[in-house]
Amino acid sequence: MGRMMVSMLGVIGEFERERPSEHIKDVTFDKRQRKQVYCGSAPFGYKRQGSALLEDAAEQKALSVMRSMHRDGASYRQIAKWLTDNGYPSKGTAWYAASVRADLKSRMSVDSSDTTAA
Repeated sequence: MGRMMVSMLGVIGEFERERPSEHIKDVTFDKRQRKQVYCGSAPFGYKRQGSALLEDAAEQKALSVMRSMHRDGASYRQIAKWLTDNGYPSKGTAWYAASVRADLKSRMSVDSSDTTAA
């Protein structure tokens, strides 16, 4: 009976130890989704003001173009070349297929069903 109680207390202790980290992750994710609080560098399409994220109009336009071209079947490389050739802002000096893919796959890059053509 004693070993069972020690085992049960161990399981309950482990459960309680993990709860705060899960709660913090849930709260942080919720705040990020509502764009209230953000920690870290701003993802493409946003600029950071204090702990809040604000949409960056020029980068949001680039995201819109990326989504539209991707829906139309353009490859990441084709999109990157087009964005660079047409002077769309990037976080670096030029666009690359990997950066286009990362920006399109980002949780922050939610497709708002825009119909902006490239």
